[in-house]
Amino acid sequence: YTFTGSPVATPEDGATSGMITIENCTFEGDSELNLAVTGGKVKLLRINTNRPVVLRGIDREGSSNRVYAMIHTSTLRGLRVENVADLTVRTNKLSGTPLLFRDNHELLFDGNRVDGGPLVFEQTEAGRFRKKKFTKCDLLCSTVRFFAPATPGKSDRVVLDKCWFAGQTGAAELAEIVED
Repeated sequence: YTFTGSPVATPEDGATSGMITIENCTFEGDSELNLAVTGGKVKLLRINTNRPVVLRGIDREGSSNRVYAMIHTSTLRGLRVENVADLTVRTNKLSGTPLLFRDNHELLFDGNRVDGGPLVFEQTEAGRFRKKKFTKCDLLCSTVRFFAPATPGKSDRVVLDKCWFAGQTGAAELAEIVED
């Protein structure tokens, strides 16, 4: 299905929950995909976009959201995912801006090709990178940035496993690409 000029979005001041699957779709022109979700599963499978995709997990009063999301085999021009309980981003082609992953509780970033950038992984509290896995990605972006505020006594270890940086292998060259 092709969306041309019409959004797939939750209301600006609202959110939804349940099972959301968007598969084999193209978003052209001004079409956008912008979801705020409090719980359930969100699957974005084999979609193509010209505008950034936005997915936000919204906490319920007194408890964290229970959003489980999978973004798989898609070509996205910009992606912003925030505050999702369990997020898998696998075998996508990502480009454009923003490419931002903020405060997601669990994250598997696997087999993606990233062009452009910067690619940003951000945690607003120290010590929250421990449930994040980054593996088998082609990182052709200008910068891969990992950010968490410095807190004495807390540290975050980030492992980029089997990732490719356009042939760069030296510590000095990788330090120009990967920022923490």
